[in-house]
Amino acid sequence: EGNRQNEELFRKYFEPFEPELVISDFEPFSAWWAWRNRVPFISIDHEHMLTLCKLEHRSKNWFARITASVVTECHYVGAVAYIVINFFETPLRVDSAILAPPIVRPVVTALQPCKGEHILLYSTTGKGEEQLRDMLGKFDGQKFYVYGFDPVGETTEKVSNGVNKSAEYKNCIFKERSTEGFLADLAGARGVIASAGFSLISECLHLKKKMLLLPVAGQYEQIINGHYIEKLGLGISSEKLDEAVIERFLNQIEKPVPDDERILWPD
Repeated sequence: EGNRQNEELFRKYFEPFEPELVISDFEPFSAWWAWRNRVPFISIDHEHMLTLCKLEHRSKNWFARITASVVTECHYVGAVAYIVINFFETPLRVDSAILAPPIVRPVVTALQPCKGEHILLYSTTGKGEEQLRDMLGKFDGQKFYVYGFDPVGETTEKVSNGVNKSAEYKNCIFKERSTEGFLADLAGARGVIASAGFSLISECLHLKKKMLLLPVAGQYEQIINGHYIEKLGLGISSEKLDEAVIERFLNQIEKPVPDDERILWPD
């Protein structure tokens, strides 16, 4: 049904327009439409890193690698050029591809970063809240700002700071979802704990924040992102969050952010 609606929209608006070029950011229908109608198209995305770059692959994640590669290849057919957005230099497999540094939103480039006292933690699943509170509570000398859960704490009262509501539990402040509040806390964070998605990695790089990355299981792109973040000294990658990993991260963020020539810093 979705493809049929897309086909009707493209026929109504694109065919009269007669485009000479299509630029697609890993959106499959526009690429398919261009290929079908013999209109050249350019791909610009991070995902093609998996198929067009020579990488240090993780052998134990072979199934996730195959799955991700097949999906990426099936999304696109016949692009005339690929702009692979990436945060590290790596050789390319084809002449039709080039590397480009990450692109961050203007709202992020406008931030004034500083190294505060808190660690910013973002949970993509919103699960395991009680276990997380207990784990973080053992680091009583470190403040954690936590996003991804509904604010909870020792009281049910939510305190508003004018941006987003929050609730305190020992050394943890659980904050209500808020783009403005999250970005403010990101700019002032001592370090960041999150999954290994490319967008947040790019923002952390722009703001010079060390990262503890927890790649989502089976997401090979995130596994590779985490591997290279650790390899380049920009943070740590771990399959799970536990006290030993947090302790290691707290020690690692005391080291300066490296100025490695292999890093492609965001523009």
